[in-house]
Amino acid sequence: MKILNRILILTAASALLVTATPAEAQHYIGVRGGVGAGTARFEPTRETRFLGNMPSGGVSWKYYSAVPVAGAIQLDVEYIEKGFKILPWAHSDTSYQTRTQNIQVPLIWQPHLYLFNRNARVFLNLGVYASYMLSADTATVSKARGVLYQGDYPLQKVKDAQWGYGLTGGLGFSVLMGRWDLLVEARYNYGYSDLYRNPNKYPTNPTRSPIDQLDVTVGLYYRLGKGGIIEPPLRKKPKNLDSDFNSPAPASAPASKPTLTPSRP
Repeated sequence: MKILNRILILTAASALLVTATPAEAQHYIGVRGGVGAGTARFEPTRETRFLGNMPSGGVSWKYYSAVPVAGAIQLDVEYIEKGFKILPWAHSDTSYQTRTQNIQVPLIWQPHLYLFNRNARVFLNLGVYASYMLSADTATVSKARGVLYQGDYPLQKVKDAQWGYGLTGGLGFSVLMGRWDLLVEARYNYGYSDLYRNPNKYPTNPTRSPIDQLDVTVGLYYRLGKGGIIEPPLRKKPKNLDSDFNSPAPASAPASKPTLTPSRP
């Protein structure tokens, strides 16, 4: 929880920094979509594997500041599937798969650097998220025999925790095309909340059951307002700034001897 609290404080402080110049700030709206893979961390430990081919997508809003390198604050509202595989033993042919369908809201600080004469950006995502599980389904799959069972999983409030939260972070790259911003990014969601309620409330539940998720997405954003990039370019150090002080002073020219000009009679 200490790490989560620190990330919350950092995100909040970054939001204050980014929004410190509202008169000059720029707003972007966009859409995102991609695919991911997930797993779970159980206590007591279970033999888990990543479960892939889980879609995600939604709408997004960014708020850019004129403060150099400070970047943006981003808020997403997205649909995301999460899940995991459990194997009865390490090299089992059969796996028990669980998928959950969720609405997730990440709040992200996004510092960045410009590249290629300010026609592209590389950025870092760092933030927190909250989610709500809408539904779930389970399947039993054999590598040799295929799908043995597949069906909806009825959520039980006494057993299943529908609200979730955690950390999110990753890297991305975007190309600027006038008022459009095309990006690709990889983001990892590290779960802090448990999928199943505490065993004190449901005795057969595990002690811990957070879900992690790795997503790769593409997005397209549109800048509101007609102005160009408001963040000033980073100042570069003059090339020969130090040489002016360290180089020896030029030698002075020798004084010329006075000459006498004969006067006219």
